[in-house]
Amino acid sequence: MSTTWAGDAQPLTVLGIDVGTSSIRALLYDSDGNAVSGVESQIAYVPETAPDGRVTVDPKELFNLLAAVIDEVVARAKVAGIAPTAVAMSCFWHSFIALDQSAQPLTPVLLWADTRAGAVIPELSKQVDVRRLHRRTGCRLHASYWPAKIVWLGSTDPSVFRRSARYVSFAEYVCIRLFGSASVSVSMASGTGLLNTATCEWDEYALSILPSGVDYRLSPIDDSPRSGITTEFAGRWPSLASIPWYPAYGDGACSNIGATGLGMSSAFVLTVGTSAAIRSVTVEPASKRPAGVSISPALWHYRVDRDHGIVGGALSEGGNLIAWLEATTRLPPLAEAEVAIAKRAPDAGALTVLPFIAGERSPDWTTGSRATFAGITLATQPLDLLQAAMESISYELRSIFESMVDALGDPENVFAAGAALARSPVWLQIIANVVGSPLRLAPQIESSSRGAALLVLDRLGVGPGQSVEADTQPLVRPFRTEGYAGAMARQQILRKRMSE
Repeated sequence: MSTTWAGDAQPLTVLGIDVGTSSIRALLYDSDGNAVSGVESQIAYVPETAPDGRVTVDPKELFNLLAAVIDEVVARAKVAGIAPTAVAMSCFWHSFIALDQSAQPLTPVLLWADTRAGAVIPELSKQVDVRRLHRRTGCRLHASYWPAKIVWLGSTDPSVFRRSARYVSFAEYVCIRLFGSASVSVSMASGTGLLNTATCEWDEYALSILPSGVDYRLSPIDDSPRSGITTEFAGRWPSLASIPWYPAYGDGACSNIGATGLGMSSAFVLTVGTSAAIRSVTVEPASKRPAGVSISPALWHYRVDRDHGIVGGALSEGGNLIAWLEATTRLPPLAEAEVAIAKRAPDAGALTVLPFIAGERSPDWTTGSRATFAGITLATQPLDLLQAAMESISYELRSIFESMVDALGDPENVFAAGAALARSPVWLQIIANVVGSPLRLAPQIESSSRGAALLVLDRLGVGPGQSVEADTQPLVRPFRTEGYAGAMARQQILRKRMSE
């Protein structure tokens, strides 16, 4: 039953926006966290890539796409006679933009998959206690995080570095465009590699390894909602002009919460979309978390907010590798390929694959890793490549799963979510077989915008709060666990050889 707001006849609804790596989507959610039928919009986009590891998008163009998505969803809400009560936002973690004194972009948006900053890691690691940095910030020294990106910018483009007045995520850039100034949420800050996850403030040690003055280029950390968008956008979206806009949360945290609800801290969520990850949200007030807590070097530790942490491991690969194969090889339509793979034995093509088409993160966080297909012969077919790619990512997920169990104990449930798994039941079964754990299908395919909406509903004091009924969700059981051990061993051997 929907809740009304402040005694008004208008039902409470939250506009949930998700800025993802391949599309921007917005939906309207009622007070029970359910999407309002017909009030949604989505626009896909493709980041720019280059052989040197560049993965970027123009911030102004991306903002224009976001505005167009909001245009459509606001128009649909108006037709439905609904005015949103608040705005919630999920945004990709780890993005980086340098701005000048006038808040104009000096760089494109450097996305999490941009690996160019890896060039500074060998030298930077000589100056940094990497274990201390990981304990304090929950982040490794890696190209996806800001310490490497900032040092890389200073070394490769000193002119832009000198002119930089602000460093922001894309979420903060949106805030500047809409409100004239920026603040950053605890959640988004925790994805930079510069936040102390115990104090929820910028970390002194992380800043000490960077050039002086970087701290003055960072946004203030503030989870308070903003209201009163600029005249330009108030005229464009009158229904959003004076309602609260909550600071963006990291997309991984939103994806977990959108899939399982707010109260399921004992669950793991295995997600395969553009990339892949296994995560678990923990009830963890920052004020009660001791500084310097050690976690496995394979994993990261970010924050959802000041009351919840999130622990996990992430791959830079997932559906993006499958999409690349579809675009590059003569694969049959995916539905046909699924039927064929389901009939094949594990490791049928005897290929060994390192799936690092966008670089490596968990478990080894190796700089300079690239995708490698070994064992190709004249008999190798595109279907062999597809099956081996799915299996190779599954092996990486198994490694993360084992590290998660070591850190947090056995989960009560493991949920599977993400668009790539929604369209590939065969891959879902392969992952269950390889990980060796039953997987419950998450009830929500679109989980990131929903997760942001649930977090805002909770802050409004009217959120549903409950978790999904795990036992009611479809269960995928591992049924064929033999046949993968040899391929996993070969993958580890190849990984070591390629890193030498």
